[in-house]
Amino acid sequence: DVDYQTIWDIVQKDLPELKEILTKYK
Repeated sequence: DVDYQTIWDIVQKDLPELKEILTKYK
């Protein structure tokens, strides 16, 4: 199983640009 909360936590901490991109596609 993929822990999406953990992935999102990593995204927010280490990949803020990717977070912005993902937010736009939501």
